[in-house]
Amino acid sequence: MEYNFELKQGKTWQLEVTFQTEEDGVKEPVVITDYTFRGKVKKNPSSSSVASITGTISDAANGVVLISMSASVTAAISASTKSFDEVIQYYYDVEAVAPDGTVTELLNGIIDFKPEVTT
Repeated sequence: MEYNFELKQGKTWQLEVTFQTEEDGVKEPVVITDYTFRGKVKKNPSSSSVASITGTISDAANGVVLISMSASVTAAISASTKSFDEVIQYYYDVEAVAPDGTVTELLNGIIDFKPEVTT
């Protein structure tokens, strides 16, 4: 699922996501017991990672996972030094890893990153 958002440097980011499958127009949650979740933030898709995104299972039976980056993680990401209105774009994705090793993309998109003053 593509999800683009804006994030301010040094702030905690959290998003609750329901991992689902869809067949014949019917959505069903994926039971995510023993799944792990991983994600990366990059300046462009082929560059080195600038941050990691974590995933914590909130409700395994209903496929609910909390995707997040701590304030200390977002503080370490480079932001514009020119103005609050200028954003730097970063790319990210988050993957679900099933117990059998199957990897499925859960989220991807662009983060419009803004600078902070108070640290």
